[in-house]
Amino acid sequence: MPGIGSAVRRARVRGRLLGGAVGDAPGNPVEFLSPAGTQRAHGPLGVRGLAPDSEGGVGRITDDTRMTLFTVAGLIRAANSGSSAGRTGGVRSASLRWLDTQNHPSQ
Repeated sequence: MPGIGSAVRRARVRGRLLGGAVGDAPGNPVEFLSPAGTQRAHGPLGVRGLAPDSEGGVGRITDDTRMTLFTVAGLIRAANSGSSAGRTGGVRSASLRWLDTQNHPSQ
């Protein structure tokens, strides 16, 4: 984004991440359902807003959004690292932290 100030750039990135999470949440209850399964569970038009997931939670993001956030955190750490090892290890380390969260389901 040439010519855009850093504050504007950060706001746009935050907005894109938030938009991704907001878009992800309605799909959570049907993430692994077929189109026919989605229609059976939510009617012929499918999900039309926030609906409870299999655990009764509403508005939860999926692992896809969490992985995106961990990756962004890794890229930020890598960009701020003073060493080449830190730059290459930032995203790897973030991915391993994300993987650890997959063993500990949210409440």
